[in-house]
Amino acid sequence: MLLNPVDTPVLILKSTLDGFTDIDEEKIESILPAAAFALAKVHMHLVHSGFCYTVRGGLSYTEGDIIDFHTGIFKAKLLAKR
Repeated sequence: MLLNPVDTPVLILKSTLDGFTDIDEEKIESILPAAAFALAKVHMHLVHSGFCYTVRGGLSYTEGDIIDFHTGIFKAKLLAKR
């Protein structure tokens, strides 16, 4: 059984043709309302805990949904190659 804390830390990234890139803090502040709205549509809440952003709600994912940030490849593709 996998146990998760009440809030799950998240990283807000920008999708590019080459994968994902970081977003400047000023830019993140401007898109937080849109991110919070998108999460609210799926009954989740974006929380700024003072240290990081977290998501509260029914976050569920499989091992295939995990992205390797060093390569930008979804773990499902890596598992399929084995």
